[in-house]
Amino acid sequence: MIFVGVLVPAIFCSLSDAIIPYLGGHLFNADMVFHWCFLQHKTTVSIFLSMGIINGWLMSRRPTSQHMFYSAGSHFGHIFISSMASMLYMVGYGITDWWGMTGAIFLFLIVAVLIPCTLSDIVVPVIFASRLSDGRTHLGHGGCSNKSC
Repeated sequence: MIFVGVLVPAIFCSLSDAIIPYLGGHLFNADMVFHWCFLQHKTTVSIFLSMGIINGWLMSRRPTSQHMFYSAGSHFGHIFISSMASMLYMVGYGITDWWGMTGAIFLFLIVAVLIPCTLSDIVVPVIFASRLSDGRTHLGHGGCSNKSC
């Protein structure tokens, strides 16, 4: 589980917060400088990774009826932080005259954040959770007709 909690955000965060904004800056003809926060600011990134792991652990301890409330709140926070990170990356590392491109940058950020964050917050965890539950069904007591199973 910690593997999923660290590797998946590392991949998708790098896409959303650095790689896609860098490419987007070039799309807007800006002279972009590549800055990969994941490698250059390990302490800051590890704090957010730890918060995600703790949040996942806390959610696993909550009743299933409360999962939607907690996952919606954490997903909102993640989308907000990632949107700010992507926008500030584009402005801080190359796009200097952004006021006239605000609408285009906004649309670009929707794609840059929506796709990686949805994959990392929803799609990948659901895939891993379904595989884990399949494993429990086959390895656990599900479908076992013998009481000694």
